[in-house]
Formats: sequence, C-alpha cells, structure tokens
Amino acid sequence: MFTQDTLEKAIRIQQLGYKMLMWFADEVDQHRISLAAIHDNTSPREAILDWLKTFYDYMPSYLLPRRAELTEFSNYFASYLTSSFDLKEEPGMQLAGQGGCFCNLCIRLTNASHLKAKKPQKLDKREAMDKRIAIIGALAQEISSPISHKTAEALANSSQYLRDVAYLAYAKSLLERISGSEGGVYALVLWRQFAWKPEGSPIRGFELSAADILAAEEKVKAAIFQSE
Repeated sequence: MFTQDTLEKAIRIQQLGYKMLMWFADEVDQHRISLAAIHDNTSPREAILDWLKTFYDYMPSYLLPRRAELTEFSNYFASYLTSSFDLKEEPGMQLAGQGGCFCNLCIRLTNASHLKAKKPQKLDKREAMDKRIAIIGALAQEISSPISHKTAEALANSSQYLRDVAYLAYAKSLLERISGSEGGVYALVLWRQFAWKPEGSPIRGFELSAADILAAEEKVKAAIFQSE
C-alpha cells in the first residue's frame, strides 16, 4: 500500500508545512513580508504556488521544498491551513490580508500568529473512524484477505490496533492532500490517535516516520489475516 520513498517525501512536505507556517507568523508580525495580490478568483493552493514561484529564490533554504515538489507542497500547505486551524480573535489581529485581500488564505497567513488548532467535533471523530475502517478494507483487498465490515470496524476501534490503523489512515490522507484533496478535521483526529498520549496530551518529541507507518502496515496485515 505504501512505499518508503513515497512516505518519506510526504513526511518531508508535511514537516516543511509546519516550518513555513511558523516563518510566515514571524515575518508577518515583524512586517517583513507582503501578501499584496488579490486572490478572489484563485484557489488557496494556486495562490500559494504562485507566491512560492515568485519568491522561491529569496526565501530561506531550510523552508523550501524541492522545485519539482512545489505543486505538492502548495496542495498540502493550503489544506493544512484551512483544515487544521481556526483564527483566535485577539487584539492586533488583522481583519484582511495585506493589500486588502479578504480571501481565506490571506486572512489566515496575515494572522498566522493568531491561529489555533481546530477543536474536532463529533462528526470529525466519526469521519476519522470511517477512514480507519476504510483503510482496513483497502488493505484487506490488497492482500486478498476478505474482511467483513463488522470485523473491520472492530479492528479499527480496538485498543490493540487503533494507533496502528490511525497511522495508516493518516498516511493515506496525507498522500491525498499532497495530491490536491482539501482534507478535513478528521486528519487532526487521526494525528492525535497516534501522536498523543491516551490521556490527551502530545507525546513529547514525537516525529512521524516512514518506518513507523510501514511497521503499522505489517501489524495490521497480520491482524487481518488472523481475523477471518
């Protein structure tokens, strides 16, 4: 289902997305960056791609994806901004992007330091569960080991396998977002199911890795074989 190279590229793009957001927050707050274009008729990922192509040679190298990955990075970064964060209403928050653009992208980037992680709702948690069930079904089909929906649901919600299945569902979502999917808050739910402690706090020093995802895939495959 997953390959080492594909996962490593996706994880590299994901990690750069966080670094880019932190950089935007600092640059905007220090008035060192301008988002002057109007994007009313442009999608967020198209606007990001255009901006990156324009300023690529002037940005810190540690922030930058490879030139060949600019489209994939722009797809992910736009999804990351809109599906993972809400704006906090605080003093100093700018109501419009610099240059007067009121698009969702510019408002968020202009107020990057005022972003807060979305609070998942019951529907988001249900969607995350559906994604876990779906990834089990897809994996079962790939290894020619038919599995009933009831059994897939049991595995998806099992305390023994939930973290592993969440790894796989998140990885699939990450690859889809890099390819242009808008994603959703369900990805944040999935992330917290393997990157957070069961009691509800982030695992200190956690880093997403291709090796852990591939290990989870093998573990879930074995569980599927044993389930029927």
